[in-house]
Amino acid sequence: MSPYAIKHVATYQQAIQRGGGNIRVAYRLLAGLRKICLTSGTGDPDCLEAYGLLLNAMNQRGWL
Repeated sequence: MSPYAIKHVATYQQAIQRGGGNIRVAYRLLAGLRKICLTSGTGDPDCLEAYGLLLNAMNQRGWL
């Protein structure tokens, strides 16, 4: 994953944790990350970490 993409996910994850964000956008971002992680073959560690952080933030908000 590019550094820009990682920064974008991290920024959105922080917004969710602060009580902001949009559930639809979060699910769309999560789906995109899942697709990237699965198609990268060996599993991009940065992608997997970003996916886990976003999933955790969404869980804390009760969006899962």
